[in-house]
Amino acid sequence: MQKVEDLVTSKVGDLDMSLVKGKCKKGTINTRKCSKLWPKFPCYKNPNCFNTEGDTFLEDPIDGVLYALGETYVHVSNSIQKLLNTLPDEKR
Repeated sequence: MQKVEDLVTSKVGDLDMSLVKGKCKKGTINTRKCSKLWPKFPCYKNPNCFNTEGDTFLEDPIDGVLYALGETYVHVSNSIQKLLNTLPDEKR
């Protein structure tokens, strides 16, 4: 599990807030939903990412599906880890 997280982190890079120039005219800065567009389009207002001037980035519909699959994977793996951590050592 840690290998996957390390691989993803190495590909995404550092989401440094100091790279964002100015304040968001639309939405708020969201490092999770707009990470692939960082730092050019850091502002998020459902369902799009915007730059600080309010210009939108037209999202690829396939990207939405991939994002949903990634979120599902994260939630399922977190649930499994919580379940395993609550079991006694003998049953693990």
